[in-house]
Amino acid sequence: VDAQGENWLYVSWDRKEKKFPDSITRYHLQLTGVDAPFRLSKYFEPTEQSFKFTSLKPATQYYITVQACIGVRWTPWSEANLVSTAAAPSVRLQRRGEDFIQIKWSSDYIVGNKMDALEARYQLRVTKCRTFDHTDPTEPEGASAPPLEIVNEELTGVNSYRLSKLAYRKRYGFSVRAWDAHSARWGNWSQEVILATLHSAITFTAVAETFFEVTWQAEPRIVSKVADGQLADDTLAPEDTSKYILRVNQEHPDGVTTEVGKYHFEKGSRTFHTVSELTPNSTYTVQMMTCDSAGTHSPWSAPAYVTTIAPIEVSVLDVGEDYARLAWKREDSPAQQANAMWLDEAETEYSITLTEVTVSQEEKANPSYLNYSTVGRSDFTVRHLQPHTTYRIQIRSCPMKSKVWGVWS
Repeated sequence: VDAQGENWLYVSWDRKEKKFPDSITRYHLQLTGVDAPFRLSKYFEPTEQSFKFTSLKPATQYYITVQACIGVRWTPWSEANLVSTAAAPSVRLQRRGEDFIQIKWSSDYIVGNKMDALEARYQLRVTKCRTFDHTDPTEPEGASAPPLEIVNEELTGVNSYRLSKLAYRKRYGFSVRAWDAHSARWGNWSQEVILATLHSAITFTAVAETFFEVTWQAEPRIVSKVADGQLADDTLAPEDTSKYILRVNQEHPDGVTTEVGKYHFEKGSRTFHTVSELTPNSTYTVQMMTCDSAGTHSPWSAPAYVTTIAPIEVSVLDVGEDYARLAWKREDSPAQQANAMWLDEAETEYSITLTEVTVSQEEKANPSYLNYSTVGRSDFTVRHLQPHTTYRIQIRSCPMKSKVWGVWS
């Protein structure tokens, strides 16, 4: 066998040792399946001593034999040669985390034909599978909805690929095929391997205007070790966590990142932390690193994003001699819409204060204060005001879920 592809074999034959001129008139070549009833016979002129079998099955074993005809008599069959077509490339997991999956593949065609690995060509296809809970709004509805192709790329001289910036706990399908240089066409696609990113190491359990609370698992699985074996051997590091380290950064709209702080916790102390004294309506990232008893640190986990709740904006709808009707709301942005789960306005208490000021809005020497409170409303009428008097109005809220007062408007 001079070369083998996924569905072809190129074979040649000759005598092991030529001592005398042959008087061969014909050749008879036979290919027989090892595990399946298959037989293919071909006859050749004496000048032909090679042939390419095509339309074969990938990764299939065959016996190949040849006999010669000298005059009118056929010689015995040659010793059967066990041959095999190349298998389609095999894809295996190399490493994964919350936001990345790294794969590696090998090709029987490239290895079996001793081709230069730096010139090997591959085509990689990656699809995003349906979500675990089928609630992702970006996914098409219906049980038969096809997966979304997110990568279709030709690669040369590499046999690994890292897919980054993924969502946690999502599934992706990977398949690869190799370029058949002998036939000038692409080979068969490998069997699609379904791999999932890890669970997020960080979970937010409370979000307010000036703080948020995070929690984590006692043995967080931040990234897997390099696994060149079976998927069942995809161990995750570290195995004996002794310390947790949290890193909190503020992400500014201009792209600048500032560190809020790093927090160290011994295992067994607690698995949650409240980060306070934050700026309302601001975006923060939280990452975790673990340390084992040997002092080995894991990589930082993928950034978990959170936006603190926007402060209340108050407006005056109507004013009379002794009353003012107020209304309030928060900024309505995609980031704040994601915070709706933390804000149940029906169970939010509001505190309203009115301070008497001068016409130039400066506080008087002995100002009068009026304080009001209400629950589950977005408007309120304050009464018992003095005619022709200027007041400064401010409001703040206390969601029952957090039981922490926000900032004054």
